[in-house]
Parts: sequence; C-alpha cells; structure tokens
Amino acid sequence: MKYFVYLRGLQGNQGDKWLNGQVTVKSSSYYRIRIERVVGNSFQGDAAIDDLRIFENPCVLTPPDADPSNIVPTTTSTKPTITNPPGPYDCTFESGLCNGWENMANNRFNWTRVQASTVAAPEIDHTTNTVQGYFMQADLSKGQANDYARLKSPTLNNPQCMTFYYHLLGQGGTLNLYMAAGDNLGISLWKRKGTQGDLWRFGRMEIKKTNVNIVFEAIAGPNSIGDVSIDDVIFTSGACKESAAIGESCTFTDFAQCGFTQNATASSLQWKTYTGSDTQVRTTPIPFDHTTGTNRGSYAYIDLESQGENLNGRLYSPMYKSTKTQSYCLEFYYVLAGSNNTFNILTETTGSTPRALFTRNYDHDFIWNKGEITLPPLNNVRIVFEIITGYLRQGFVALDDSMVKEGECSLRANECTFDDNTYCSWTNAADNQFDWILRNGTTPSADTGPNGDHKIYFDNRPRCFSFWYNMYGVDVGRLIVNVRSLVSANLTSESLVWALAGPRARGKSFEGDIAVDEIGVQQTDSCKLQPFEADPVEVSQALVTCRFEDDFCQWKFDPTGQFNWTRHTGSTGSSGTGPTTGADNSPFYIYIEASYPRVEGDRAGLISPYISKPIGTMCFQFYYHIDIPYNFALKLDGYVGSGWEGDISLDEIFLTDGECPPTDWCDFETSFCGWINDTTCDFYWTRTQKATDSIGTEPTTDHTTGTDRGYYIYIETSSPQIRGQKARLISPMYT
Repeated sequence: MKYFVYLRGLQGNQGDKWLNGQVTVKSSSYYRIRIERVVGNSFQGDAAIDDLRIFENPCVLTPPDADPSNIVPTTTSTKPTITNPPGPYDCTFESGLCNGWENMANNRFNWTRVQASTVAAPEIDHTTNTVQGYFMQADLSKGQANDYARLKSPTLNNPQCMTFYYHLLGQGGTLNLYMAAGDNLGISLWKRKGTQGDLWRFGRMEIKKTNVNIVFEAIAGPNSIGDVSIDDVIFTSGACKESAAIGESCTFTDFAQCGFTQNATASSLQWKTYTGSDTQVRTTPIPFDHTTGTNRGSYAYIDLESQGENLNGRLYSPMYKSTKTQSYCLEFYYVLAGSNNTFNILTETTGSTPRALFTRNYDHDFIWNKGEITLPPLNNVRIVFEIITGYLRQGFVALDDSMVKEGECSLRANECTFDDNTYCSWTNAADNQFDWILRNGTTPSADTGPNGDHKIYFDNRPRCFSFWYNMYGVDVGRLIVNVRSLVSANLTSESLVWALAGPRARGKSFEGDIAVDEIGVQQTDSCKLQPFEADPVEVSQALVTCRFEDDFCQWKFDPTGQFNWTRHTGSTGSSGTGPTTGADNSPFYIYIEASYPRVEGDRAGLISPYISKPIGTMCFQFYYHIDIPYNFALKLDGYVGSGWEGDISLDEIFLTDGECPPTDWCDFETSFCGWINDTTCDFYWTRTQKATDSIGTEPTTDHTTGTDRGYYIYIETSSPQIRGQKARLISPMYT
C-alpha cells in the first residue's frame, strides 16, 4: 500500500532570500520524502531548494507557519497513530512530575519541569518533538561550583532496564546517575561531562537491585553556563537486552550474550571483558567504558603489552543470515593505543576471503573514538574485529557499543548540496506535471528566484579534521593544512594547523608524489595530532628558519615595498660596504642595496610564512650586518592583523659597538651555531635526530626537547673508524 503523510507546507511570496526550513519525520517503516511545488495563478514566481540534509534527531518546525494543518494537501494519509501505555515508573513529564518523582531535600538548586517554548535550549522536547512539549531541566547558571541538583525516582521493586533521553549543552556541566538506597547515593553508575551538542541523546542503565531509587544528578562547575535536561524515562522489567542483531546495541557486558565468538587457537590473542572490578580498575589503562562513562561499565579489550609480534585476536559477530537489499551502518567505539599495532574490521562469508573495510594502525591515545562503516546488503555475512600486534610489543585495544543499523552512515549520506550538478539520490516523481531543474546563478525568469545557491557556514566549535595521506618519492615536497576563516566579505584569516615533510613547497625534481584520501570532519570536539611530527608549532619554527643557502625558503617579498631583498654570496656590489660571507661563515645571505637607483625612504619587506599560535613564549633570532657610512635611524614596524586577539611587545632594545658576539650556548636544533669541525682531524661530528646508524648504541632522544624530534651531534666510532682517530669541534671566537 502506498500512502503520503503531509508534513509541512508554505504558500505565497516568501521574499528574495534563502530561508531555512525543517520538519521532524517520524515513521516506523521505510519511507521516502516527496517535495512538491504547486503552480500559482501566474508565471511570476519561482521556488528553489538547496542543501537538503537529514539529521538523526528531531527538530523544530521552521518556519512556524509551515504547519500542514494550515494548507490543504494534494495527498492525504489515513495511517493510524500507535502509542504504548506507560508503565508504573515511566515518566514523559507531559502531564507533570510523575507520581513518586521528586527533588531531593538537600539540593543546592532544583530540577524544574519546563516547556520547550519557554527556555533557550533544547528547542523541543523529546516526547512530542514540538515546542509545546515538557521535560525536566537543571539550569547550571543557578549553581555555584560543585553545587548539585538531584531528581529521585520512585522506589523500584524489581530489576529494571531504564532508558532515557538527555540534553547537555553549555560549559562546565556534569550529569550523573545513581542507584540509591534512600538518601545514600553510592557511586555514580553512569556519567556524561561537558557539552554533548544541541540534540537529545539516548541513554540506558541496568538496575540490578531491588528497593532502590534512581537519582539523576546535575552538577555545576566553575562559571557554568547552560542546562542539563532529561525526558522520556522508561523502565522495562528485567535486564537490559544485549544483542548484536540489527538495530540492537552490544555494550559488551558479556560479548557471548551478544552472539560474539573469538578464535581460540593457542597462538591467538584472546579478547577479555572489562567489568570494573577493583583489580581491573587498578591495572587497566582506561578505567571507564563508553556506555556509562564510569569504571562500573564494561567493554571488550586486549592488553598488547609484552605480547608476541604479528599475533592476531579476532572477535566474530553472529552471522547475519538474510536481510533487505539496502545499505547498513556499523557504528562502534574503540580505543587503540600504541603506534605499531593494526586494528582491522572485515566482513566474512562462508568459503570466501575476508574483505577489509576499516584499518587503523597509528596511536589514537587512551580515549574512546567513534568508528562508522557503511556496509553493503548483508546476506550470510559476519563482521570481524581484528587486532594484529607489531614489533614494539606494547599497546592496548578496546571495543564498546557496537551496533548495526539500517541506512548509510554519517550525515554525508543524508545531505545533498547539488553542487556536483546531480540530484544525489533524489529523483523527480514519475507523476510530475513539470520537474525540478538543476541550476546555478539566477533563474531564467526576470525578478524571480535566487541570485545563487545557498552557502553553508559552520559554527566555531572545535572539530577533528581527519584524512589519509601518502607521500612517496626521494624528492617529495611538503603537505600543509591551513584553516581559513572568513573575517569579512573580502578578507580571510589563515592559520597553520598541520604540516609534514621537507622545507620546500615543491620537491627538487619530479621524483615524488603526494596523495590524500578520505577527507572529513568528525563529529567530535577534539582528537590527537597524527603524526606527532606534524605539530604546527614545531612546523612553524622549521618553516620560519632559513639560512638562505638554496633560496628564500618560505619567506615572501612584501608587495607593498619599493624594492626587494637580494640573495647573494661574497661581497656586495658596493665597495667598502656589506659582509664578505654569511653568518657562521656560510656562503649565502640576503641584503638590500642602498645605492642608486634607491632613494631615501624606499622600503624592502620580507614576510614570514604563517606561524601557528604558540602555547608559550617563542624566541625569534637572526644575524644582521649594517654597514652605513652616515647618520641613520632604525625603524620597527608593527602591523595590526585581522582580529583583536593579539599583542606585540618589545623590551630591552640596545645597540653596542663592534660585531655581535657569538651565542654562548648551542642546542643544535637548527645548526652548529658557529661551531665548526676541525678539518685536520680524521672524521667529523655529525648533527642528527632520532637514532644513529649503529643499533643499540645511540640515544633515543635529544636532551633539549626530550623527544626523537630534537637534534644533537655525535661521532660514529664504528667501522670505518679505527682506534686512535680523532674528531674535533672548534667553537666560535669569544671575547
């Protein structure tokens, strides 16, 4: 049977501008969305749409006058509404604070039943998905640091599985759940801390004891801003269902209960279950699970410390026998610590070679990371979670909250901007009297339609930008990631956030290629920088550093100057002025010529590459040579940037007679600092980083930074050196 549900409608002139529209879609079965335009009584008018997106949470009807009850639809629905009667402990808060629910007497501030239309967020409740709906809310701004608001349920007489929806938005808030005996809370069994986004999220907790009360606790932090809200608290008698079936979630309380099995050969690594026991809490590197956010939850894990090399541990899902012909999404959370292990996810059918769908082989730190994989139609297929150990024999892998659900993964699959000149997966309906048309710029009709498409702008919350890269070749150049912000209509601000490889934008020859793949912005507030040597602060230091031996490195000429700096070796063209060599007796340096055709006031500027915002103090060092046979002045220019967040400070400026003295210390991070090898000796000191060529004899880090990114100097005493040979290093001349 085919039927249509009329969700929203607008009519009449809405003005010459792009307007946001949104509507909540509810369906217990498969559905398609149909966008319909009805022609008015003249030719003067166009309707255009752009940037179609589907979100995984309800939304406010926008604009409010698009209520379908105000407009007669061209198709109607007779589909009945189905509701389930509430249980004795359930509460949707639509009719009030349900029987037995109450604020606790010792609260510092209270939970309040509010209507969505009366508060800033959330904009709608979860039960009705409208601004008329009600929910419970704790306003964090009403509490001081560590103040709490506690909402207690009625007494539960038997074990229950409790589900609920929560909304945690703002700064400094925490939501805890307790299984309390009267006023004795015990320990937190479920926790979320910090903003969780402007949407209703699903939560679940199993109540194993009898004669207990559930307590929702909101805690304010220092200078907290925002709210904690809950809605639709529902109880089901018995334990929470653990299943790997489609649409169900496995929290790994017992992965065998979910239908997971593992390879049991003697050479295989064995997945174990973390259950929050006292011993595990003391020894595990990550004592909280993803489901509850506490040390009383559970997850599957393998500790890779001191395990053999190239061993594997596989966790097999149950077999998905036969499903509908559509895509599915595997959603899971994982921890992968250690830089030399490989975490794979494969699909496997009987008698065929496993197919790899997901691979991670670098250190993700001891945090829970979200993973998603779009799966093809499932028919006699099982999913394999696999870890393979590397030669370092250390690390940790964990898995939690695995779910296979219908539909493709991520918002990208549910978005269409029409910018690739296609309809994505949308189609014109077969029974149309006329069709929707793809177009850029204006429409053909004068004084109607938009002037261009709708642009999407993103908020300023932190996000994790992820991509895969391949840089291969003897002369491969450099890969840089900058964030460009729109400051005004014609001005952008750019900042360096990631960079890797050599000091050139392009390699010296054609022998090198750079490739990128799987670029995306993850829906998480932060992530670990990978790889560590792409640190933008350290890269900024490397990019600014220039000895001018080959070129100007990343420094650019200031286009507002009257002339440019010149790279040179030997004496300058003017007799009796200028240096004869570069600093540290290096061949090349840069200079400006004050002779003809230059005139007084001419300026030559040199601009550095973008410098990433430093965490602490930075030191800018340079060598200069000024040879001027007449009175002169020095000018220091400070330029205002694109924003107000920044100051430039100077202190202790002085001028002395004679040449600049050599520096009295050297960390060898950028050069030999004027120290030179004695050419009369048998071999030389070498500047390097990381390991030397001899195995088992070198330092693993330098002394300055304490990492393998720093530089030091060393001598190699292995072959071809022989006993008695010398390597001597000579300092600069000190006065």
